[in-house]
Amino acid sequence: MNLYYIFRKGSASYDEFEGAIVAAKNEDEAKTIHPDGSINVVDDERPLSDTWIHPEYVKVELIGKAVKGTKQGVILSSFRAG
Repeated sequence: MNLYYIFRKGSASYDEFEGAIVAAKNEDEAKTIHPDGSINVVDDERPLSDTWIHPEYVKVELIGKAVKGTKQGVILSSFRAG
């Protein structure tokens, strides 16, 4: 499991997430993790959240390896409350 910094390609407005540190197997999986802890699924059944962005606009940076036993998900997130 790797640790990634995920963030938006642009600035966040009020009441939106700016980014997060997530644990994921790879970059593609990291892009699908919503900073609120859910999976950011893109389909017709579930609309995207208005607090985050479409995965194709998520930038991902590998920041390191997670310790053994770390589960996929959010480690830390940044929300711009307004």
